[in-house]
Amino acid sequence: MAKVKVATAWLDCCSGCHMSFLDLDEALIGLADVIEIT
Repeated sequence: MAKVKVATAWLDCCSGCHMSFLDLDEALIGLADVIEIT
């Protein structure tokens, strides 16, 4: 089965959402087998 692609888009001048997403580092490692972050 193909991995699900997950992407973020910078829609404003603040990068807070991207940083918060990256703060999920331990959870993202657990999802690495099933998602592709682009």
